[in-house]
This record gives sequence, structure tokens and C-alpha cells, in this order.
Amino acid sequence: MAVPHKPLRIAILQNDTKSEGYGNDFMNSFLTAIHGVKPDIEISIFDPIEKQEYPNLDNDKYDAIILSGGTTEHDSTIPWVEKMSRFVCDTVAARPDQTLIGICWGHQAIHRALGGVVRRIPTGPFVQVGHELTPAGKEFFPNTTKEDILAINTMHHTEVLEPAPGFQVLLARNEACLSANKNILTIQAHPEIGPVFAEELVRLHFEKDLADGVMDDWLRKLNGDLDNGLVWQRIVQWIETPADRR
Repeated sequence: MAVPHKPLRIAILQNDTKSEGYGNDFMNSFLTAIHGVKPDIEISIFDPIEKQEYPNLDNDKYDAIILSGGTTEHDSTIPWVEKMSRFVCDTVAARPDQTLIGICWGHQAIHRALGGVVRRIPTGPFVQVGHELTPAGKEFFPNTTKEDILAINTMHHTEVLEPAPGFQVLLARNEACLSANKNILTIQAHPEIGPVFAEELVRLHFEKDLADGVMDDWLRKLNGDLDNGLVWQRIVQWIETPADRR
């Protein structure tokens, strides 16, 4: 008898500040990107900021938990930020096979929670399309559009200066990392965001602080060939692979 197909279940922790009006846009970007790979993936969205919602892992099983991007400072005096750190630490300790994915702010939050170093970039905001793959990165992302480069968009004021212990660096500048047990993937960039939304965000939050020529170069690359779809295909494939065979 054939085993019934069970769709993947993914939980997303929505870490953006809803008052800025972008909450739904970010979540719709995730839904579009993930369902573009597999339309039957079941996605549940949790609000850890206003509603203090988290997946109940005692009752529900999720194939992956995604920590989304956001703009809040990584400050332990902010209650919801500290609660997020505890959630990451508790989940890793109690459920080491649980797949976690950090995107942008979530990338930083995971490393901060697990012993890495996160800081405000002293030279100002960083925007870039195209990131140098490390040897480990080439192994994890083997089919990029350009050799040795992963073409995804990043835009951030804060960075992971030192990854958490045991993480392999997949992209230069610690822009993506994979845990030693291969169950935690963190990416500073936004593979869920397309060029139009990305340009809107950068013009609003970053352009005034960029050096001459950076914006024009970023826009030119942003409107070229991106690896967003490839990244999500690889992430879904990785989620589907049993933890002991990754």
C-alpha cells in the first residue's frame, strides 16, 4: 500500500515591525517564494511581537521554522527579542534535529542566541547583489547562475561579525552559515524579496546613507539574473532531506 503524501509544514516567526506597514508584504513574499517551489507546503505564521505567539513544539511538528527579517535592535532589554533568543536556545537544546532557518534579522538572532557576535556595521549600511561562495557554500549551493557567486539581494545595517560556534560559513562576510549538525541554515540576504519590493525598501531605509555610485551599481545587479528561485529550491530540498543524511 502506498504511503499517503504528507506536505511539508513550515512555521514562520514574523519578526518585522508591523507599524511600518510591510508585515503583509514580507509574508506574502515568503508565501510566493515557497509555494513557487511546492504549492502544497503548509505554512503557519506566528506573531512573536504583539501576540507573543510561538509554535507549540510539544503538540505540533514543523519540518522547518523560519525566523524572518526585521528592524528591531538585538537588545536583551527588549522583552520579545530576549524571548526569541530563549526560544532559539531552548529549541536547539531540546530538539537538536529541528530544522531552523534565519533570514536577515533571523540570521543575526540565531547567531546572537547561540554565542556569536552581532554588531552595527561601523562603516554604514551594506547593500549588495552577489556574494562570494566559500568552498562549503559551493557544496551547499552547487548550481548558481554565476560561478563562485550567489546572486541574492542583501540590505542591512547590522551584521554577524562572528558566527556562533560550530557554524560553517557559506558566503563571504558571514552572509550565510550552516550549523555543524546541518540542521540550522542562516542567510543575511532576502531570497524571498523580488526586485520591485527590494528597491522600495532600499530607497526608503538605505539610499540616503550609501556612498556615491553604490545605489546605481546595486540597481543594475538587482535587475539582472538572480538566484532567488534556486535558493528556495535548495532550501526545500534540504528541508526534505532527513537530518541524518544532510
